[in-house]
Amino acid sequence: MSCRRGRCGTTGTQCAALTGHDRTVEAVACGSVDGRPVAVTGGQDTYVRVWNLTTGAALHALAGHEHPIAAIDCGALDGVPTALTVDSGGSVRLWNLRTGTQHDAFDVTGMVRGSLCIGPGGETVVGTGWDLVVFDRAEPPSTL
Repeated sequence: MSCRRGRCGTTGTQCAALTGHDRTVEAVACGSVDGRPVAVTGGQDTYVRVWNLTTGAALHALAGHEHPIAAIDCGALDGVPTALTVDSGGSVRLWNLRTGTQHDAFDVTGMVRGSLCIGPGGETVVGTGWDLVVFDRAEPPSTL
């Protein structure tokens, strides 16, 4: 991969193509894992994929959603790099980006309109059209 940090966005030159999804990509978010920049993607194939943006390597293909991915956000929960994903059926999942494992899941069927984020205190914020719904964590997971 020929990307150098800071050059891709400033030159407008394509420096990588991350391939692996077999249907349309609908959502992308960026974050970091142990100081390495990553992209998290999802779409019509129901997979969430994690990519190392420095090397272009695929790090994880995360399975578990049954519907196309509608939105993704990246953040940290208890110091663990985490992706928050929601599919078009209303299934929300939290993934440990370091290990590629799911560490939480819940349903918000009928509520999601394609936007969500991880709040600064670990809250899950879901856009429902005119409103936002905030879900607080009952207790930190015992293992991440």
